This record gives sequence, structure tokens and C-alpha cells, in this order.
Amino acid sequence: MTVPRLLWAAGVVVAVLALLAALLVATALPAGYDFRAYWLAGRHILSGAPLYPGPETILGLPDEYRYLPAVALLFVPFALMPFEVALWIWTAIQVVFAVAVGVALIRPLKWSWRPWAAAGYVFFLGLVLEVTLGNVNLISLGLALAAWRFRERAFVAGLLLAAAVGLKFLPLTLLLFYIASGRWRPVAAGAAIGMVTLALSALALPDRTAEYVRFAPRLLEQDWVYAHIARPGPPELAAIFWSEAFPIGLAIAAILVAIFSGVAARRDPAHEDTWHGLTLATAGYLAPFGYFWTTFLILSLPLAADTLRRAGSRPPRERALVVVGIVVAWVLMEPQQVGTLVPILMHFLGVVLVCVIAVATLPRRSRPEIRRPSTTARTSP
Repeated sequence: MTVPRLLWAAGVVVAVLALLAALLVATALPAGYDFRAYWLAGRHILSGAPLYPGPETILGLPDEYRYLPAVALLFVPFALMPFEVALWIWTAIQVVFAVAVGVALIRPLKWSWRPWAAAGYVFFLGLVLEVTLGNVNLISLGLALAAWRFRERAFVAGLLLAAAVGLKFLPLTLLLFYIASGRWRPVAAGAAIGMVTLALSALALPDRTAEYVRFAPRLLEQDWVYAHIARPGPPELAAIFWSEAFPIGLAIAAILVAIFSGVAARRDPAHEDTWHGLTLATAGYLAPFGYFWTTFLILSLPLAADTLRRAGSRPPRERALVVVGIVVAWVLMEPQQVGTLVPILMHFLGVVLVCVIAVATLPRRSRPEIRRPSTTARTSP
């Protein structure tokens, strides 16, 4: 058996073990913790109960719903079922999306690398949490990736973009990326679709829309995040993470990365997938304290997969360095421990490492260069 086949076979064994480990971790998590909020939102739509927390209620409590009324309508069919039945169906949908996203990311890799990448994918902490808790981040990511795949078809891409952003504002900076890269038509189509959807939702649910308008400004509050996360130390990290400037700085950085990446993609269409992945990887930092949500780490997976794909054609030494770097980033994003901010710092460093490797491994002509002022005028006679 050749070395590539041995590598592939060993990877298959590791992938099976990783899947079993992921299932074991999932059994220790509160299944459907996030999905229950969506299920209850559907029930509240049917019963007329308040959809959003009142002004006297602290945010971040279990079963809290924070998204558009139109999204709650999607969960009305689930609300007609007992929670246990609805959870099984929703988990199956999550697994289907996880498989679809995984296949899309892993298929372009070298065939001998695929089972190893699959092992890292299925045992990725953010993914395990996402599927088990039942949030909609993975679905939003899948829709965003599908929109990028159909980017040449404005209406289809716009519809998928509107769905990805409307479901959860998570990939909002992608709109800036599309515009900066010259692909404004999908954004225009998505905006039109979104406005029509919001208008119809407001007509169908005027009371719910007014309720959301009153509630939405509370999403920018920060006290509830500290109460919910409850991670006071180490003091040096707390002074940074809990400061008012840090989340604002990250949000500005996410916006600038999206615009910069869009411009770079326009000038370097051969590597636009990389620039799209860079925008996705940093998109979660637009949200206040987005760096605290472990499930947001799944946004870095497309960039990691793209970097590994490009590394496959590099010389062996460079290829090994890239693979080691991506593995280190994966390890940094795996720890989870309550009561301390250290894992949050490690997650952040892992995302930064993926971004740095991705940009550093682009061909030199594709990397941004700082142009120095010309000296011709000063030296010519």
C-alpha cells in the first residue's frame, strides 16, 4: 500500500473515532437549549404571548428569543409538535446542513487529506455545540456559502443572502464584501427581497413588529452579557474584554476587513474564495461581544478549508508548515471552560492565526502591498 493510501486509511480510522468522540461530547450537553427558544417563539406567535423579553427582564436568560418576527413564523410548524418530537426533526435538519457544509468544504482537498479534515470538522467544538444546542448559525453559514456559489446569478444569490442575513444578522458584513468586490447586484436583489419580506411580515404581524422595534435597541446593551457569561478573570484579560472600546474596535475591524477583502477580491478574482472566507471568519466580531459565542467559530471553517486546499499544491516543506499552522489554530479553538476568559482568548487567537496563514500563503502578487511615495520627481534632472 502506498503512502497516500496509508495516510487516507489512517485518516478514516481517526474520522470514525472523532465522530464517536463528538457524539460522546454531545450527550453531555443540554440538547436543544437554543432551539427551545425558537420553539417557544412559534408557540408565542400562536398564543399571543409576548415574543420578546420585557424592559424589566435581564437578557441572556434561557428560552429568550431575539430575532425578527418573520423568523419566529418559520418555527410555528415545530410549535405544533411536542418539544421532544420537534427537537428530533430540527436536529436532523441541523445534521443535514452540517453534512452539506462539510462536503462543500472538504471535497476540494487532496483525497488523502479528506478523512483527516473530516475528523477535524466533526469534532470541532463550535460545530458540536451548534448541532447539539440547535441554534441557526450553521444554517445561516450554509446559506451564505450557497449564495457565494451562485454569485453569478443575482436573484438566486440575493435570495440566499437575504435568507442568511435575515435568519440571523451573523454574516451581515458579507453585504459590504459583495459591494466592495463589485458584485452589487446580489445585494440589491437581496435587499429588495428582504424589504418585501419585512413589509409583509409587518402587515401580517403588526403587534410583533412593533414589539421588536421596542426591543431591538437592548441588543446593544453589555451588562446582560457579563451576567450571562460570568467570567471575571484573569483581571488583565477582563480589563480588555469587558471594556467598552474592545468590542467597538472589533466591530470596526470586521467592517474594514469586509471592505478591504472585497476590494482585494475585485483585483484578484483568482483568489476571491480566500477573501470571501476572510470576511466570513471575522463576521461574528461585528456583534457586540461576538467573540464570546463559541458557535461563531464555525465561520472560520471555510477559510481554513480554502487555505488547506491551496496548500496542497505547495512544496512539501511549505505544505507541512501550513498544515501545522491550521492544526494549531484548530487546537486553540477547542478548549471550553467556564469561569475564565483564557479559552475566549485562545479562540480569538485561533481565528487570527487562520486569517494570517490564509493571507500569508497567497501568491505575492495577491497580497496587499504598501506603496511608498515615488522618488522619481526628486531624483530626475
